[in-house]
Amino acid sequence: MEKLGMPQILIEFKSRATAAKKANAGVAALILRDESVTDIARLMTFSLEKQVSASALSEENKAHILAALKGGPGKVLCSVGPVLSEGGSDGSATESGSGGTSTEGGSDGSSTEGGSDGSSTEGGSDGSSTEGGSDGSSTEGGSDGSSTEGGSDGSSTEGGSDGSSTEGGSDGSSTEGGSDGSTTEGSQGATLAELAAPLAKKGYDVATMPGMTDAETAAFIEWAKEQYDEYKTRALFLVANADAPNHPAIVNFCTDDIKLLDVEGKVSAADYLARVAGVIAGMPLSQAITYHVLEDVEDCPNISDAEADALVGEGKLLLYNDGEKVKIARGVNSFVNPAPGKPWSDEWRKIRTVKALNRFARDIQMVIADGYIGRVANSYINKLQLLSAINDYLAEMAAAEVLDTGAVNEVAIDMDKQLAYISEKMGDDEIATLTEQAIKEANTGDKVFLAGNVRFLDAMEDVELVLAL
Repeated sequence: MEKLGMPQILIEFKSRATAAKKANAGVAALILRDESVTDIARLMTFSLEKQVSASALSEENKAHILAALKGGPGKVLCSVGPVLSEGGSDGSATESGSGGTSTEGGSDGSSTEGGSDGSSTEGGSDGSSTEGGSDGSSTEGGSDGSSTEGGSDGSSTEGGSDGSSTEGGSDGSSTEGGSDGSTTEGSQGATLAELAAPLAKKGYDVATMPGMTDAETAAFIEWAKEQYDEYKTRALFLVANADAPNHPAIVNFCTDDIKLLDVEGKVSAADYLARVAGVIAGMPLSQAITYHVLEDVEDCPNISDAEADALVGEGKLLLYNDGEKVKIARGVNSFVNPAPGKPWSDEWRKIRTVKALNRFARDIQMVIADGYIGRVANSYINKLQLLSAINDYLAEMAAAEVLDTGAVNEVAIDMDKQLAYISEKMGDDEIATLTEQAIKEANTGDKVFLAGNVRFLDAMEDVELVLAL
C-alpha cells in the first residue's frame, strides 16, 4: 500500500523541457547581522528608501539595502540576526547586542547569562522562552518563525519559515520585533541556516550576504546548494570570489577594488553584493544583465578582452570598463562543467535563463497550490482546466518575449505516466483495448501527470556583422 504524506507539487526541468506571473521586477533577499537585533533573526521588508531610513539598522546595513533597491527590485527582504562578536558561525559562544548582554552557548538552546544590564536569558533556537532586557519585556521564539508584533512605532512584523505576518505602522515598513523588547519569534541566528531561517518559504529571485567572509562564503554555498537541490528553493544565490561552485543557482561575483562615485576608497566584491543582487532581481525576465551600466561606479580594474573572456568562461560574473562606462560583462552563473545526475545543459549557464525557470516554477506552483490542491475534483475536465491555466501563463510569457513565440510552448497530460499508472490497476488485456483518449480520461486517483516543452528566448549578446564593399 502506498504511504501517504503531504500533497506534492513536483515541477521538474529537463534540457529543453519543463512542467510551470508576469515578467515584472523580482525580489532580492539580504542576510544581515545587526546590533539592533540581540536575540533572534527576524524578517524585514523594504520597498522604499524612507522605510530604510526609518529603521533601527546600522548605517552599513542601511547602505546595503539602499544599494539593492537601486537595482529596481519590487522589494528587498532582509533576514536580520544578531552580531557575533565572539566565536564563529557554528553556534559557539557569542556576544551581541547594544544592550551589553552577553551569551554563552550555541544554537542548541543551552543556557545564557546576561551582561551589564543585569538581564538574564535562557533558551535558544528550540523556541524555549526567554526573559530579560532593561525594560523587562519578554520574548518567546524558536525556529518556527511564527507571527509577531512590533515595537512602539507600530511597524509590521513577519516571522520565519511559515511566512506568517502582522499589520504594521504608518510608514508601511515591514519588520520583526526590535530592540524595544517587543514579542518576537524566529531563529536564533547563530549559524547561517538559523540566520537565514526567516527566508524559508518566502519567494525571492536572488539571495546574498553582503560582506561575507571566506568562511561565510563556504557556508553560504553549502546552504545554497541544499536550498536549491534538496528544498527546491527556486532562487539564485550570489557569492563573491568563491572557488568554482559550478552550480547554475550560484552566481560568483569576482570584481574587487571597485571605485564608486562620491565614495572614498575602493569597495570589495563582497561589499558590492547587495548592489548586484538588486540588479539581478530588478531586471525584467525579458532582459539579461549583460552590459548593464552601473551608474554608481566610477571605475574598476582594467582587464583585457582576453582576460575577461577567460574569467567569464570560468563562470565568474565581472564588471568591465569599456573606456566610457562600467558595466556588467556577461550575465553568467558559476555552472561550467556538467554535473553527474543533473539535467543541466549549456542553457543553464545564463543568469537570465535560470532566473526565468525559477520564476516559472514558483508562479505555477502557487497557481496549483492556491487554486487546485484539495479544492478541485481530479476529473479529466478539471485537468483540462488546469492545463488551460498553465498554457495561458506560458502564452503570456511568450508575449512578454521571455519564451520563443516560434516554438510550441505547451503542457499536456503526460501519456507515459498516465499509462504506467493505470497499468498497475488493469490487466494487460484490458489495457490493450484502451484508445489514446480513454488513457487521457482515465481515473488517476489523486495523481495529476503533466508534461510539456518550452523554449526560452535569450538576449542579444554575440553579434556578427559582415559588410560587403
